[in-house]
Amino acid sequence: MVVYQNSKGRKEERGEKEAEGERSVDGGRRQLAERAAVGRGRENEQQAEGGTQRRSLREALSMVMECAIKEGGFRGIQLPNMGPLISHFCYADDVIFLWEWDEENVKNFNRILRCFSLSSGLKINLAKSSVVGVGVKEDEVLNLATILKCKSGRLPFMYLGVPIEENMKMVKPWRPVIKMIKSIRGDFVWGKNRGNCKIRWVAWKKVIAPKAMGGVDIGGLRESNLARLSKWRWKFSGEQG
Repeated sequence: MVVYQNSKGRKEERGEKEAEGERSVDGGRRQLAERAAVGRGRENEQQAEGGTQRRSLREALSMVMECAIKEGGFRGIQLPNMGPLISHFCYADDVIFLWEWDEENVKNFNRILRCFSLSSGLKINLAKSSVVGVGVKEDEVLNLATILKCKSGRLPFMYLGVPIEENMKMVKPWRPVIKMIKSIRGDFVWGKNRGNCKIRWVAWKKVIAPKAMGGVDIGGLRESNLARLSKWRWKFSGEQG
């Protein structure tokens, strides 16, 4: 028999088998907790390894494109006013390539992708890729899409939630983005969760106003954008100087 003391201070007796069963349950719970912790640790390690691999592949792709441009095998887009030469943008698993509209340039680009695929072991899914032309005819786009064996697209198209149009200097393409960011900020401030929105006791203009004017001093998007642009300008001017 096992004698133990309950929460009220009274001693009680319990059979060995019952006590052993409780110890087995506790041991099983500890084992499950340990296994769950180990599983989470392995999952975090796998995610970290996956992120490292993707970063390494992006760096390798950038090196390949830089080498191709240096050797004259590929021509990207030269930005005006002594700007940089851009050949691609990478974000996570998505890549946008930019080049001068020329059939020979596209054929060389196809060879670059083939070489990168063979060297890295990655198979590029061209069925999910699209060619979009800026200022060119639709039949020319279709012709180059046939060469690359991918789909032909048209402007505007969505990339990372942003509608990409021919002239991104205009306000129109950014209106849905600004609206989305304002909505996200508002939902966060007001504690919106799974469709449940709390009562908004104060006007939004009051929330973003400075504290000197009786606001919460969150700041508007325009002020945040100007602050970031000023920071970047200061950084770039320091690097050039």
